[in-house]
Amino acid sequence: MRLLIAFLAKLYPWRWRQRYGTEFDTLLEDSNPDAKTALNVFSGAISMQIRTWNVGKILAAAGLAGMLIGLAVALAMPKRYESTSTVRFALSNSPITNLDKLDNIVSNIRGRASLMQIIAAHDLYPAERDRMPVMEVIDMMRRKIYIIPSGPDSLTIGFEYSDPVVAQKVTNDLTARFLDANLRNKIDANDSAISSTGSTVAQVLAIARLPQRPVFPNRGSFAVLGLAAGLVLGATLAFSLRGVRSRPG
Repeated sequence: MRLLIAFLAKLYPWRWRQRYGTEFDTLLEDSNPDAKTALNVFSGAISMQIRTWNVGKILAAAGLAGMLIGLAVALAMPKRYESTSTVRFALSNSPITNLDKLDNIVSNIRGRASLMQIIAAHDLYPAERDRMPVMEVIDMMRRKIYIIPSGPDSLTIGFEYSDPVVAQKVTNDLTARFLDANLRNKIDANDSAISSTGSTVAQVLAIARLPQRPVFPNRGSFAVLGLAAGLVLGATLAFSLRGVRSRPG
């Protein structure tokens, strides 16, 4: 511990070490330092160094510290991966009928029964299922699913999860359910209308791929936010120190 404190003491400004270094070494030899002592020495050294810095140094140090903290937070947070597919759905002659059918299909896919089957089939959210009611788990999953238009007759289906392989499998499952529901819907309605592509059934335009990078957390965004926060705090600190230094006496 003494070696650590002796090293931390070197962080004090040179003028301080020239004036008090011998006295500090003697005091250190006669004491029994602990972790609290080391923390006090470190905080005192940083505080004294900052008091001698100009505005540029304070902003640079605060910005760097904020960026590193932002990166550390990003690295500590659980990763989430997103897999997507694109499908073309079969069109009928009536736009209103198309919207009604799509709304019905999407509602069924995102419904309780469908999501419970998917959760069980892929063993999703095991920890959450142990401590949360099943409806809360379903609502949580529902927020990670999106089915959005990507063209006049196509949809993008996506799912976000902590495991990239599972994210891909669930997206494929959702896609298969959409294709099956689209086909059954046309058969039940006896709809023989042909889409602009010449197909009476839905088609997969882009299969779900294994995501290579997480969509969250974005390390770059966290680093930028940390940098911005550090600069703001640094500017505040520099302004405060300027006021202290300008006081007489």
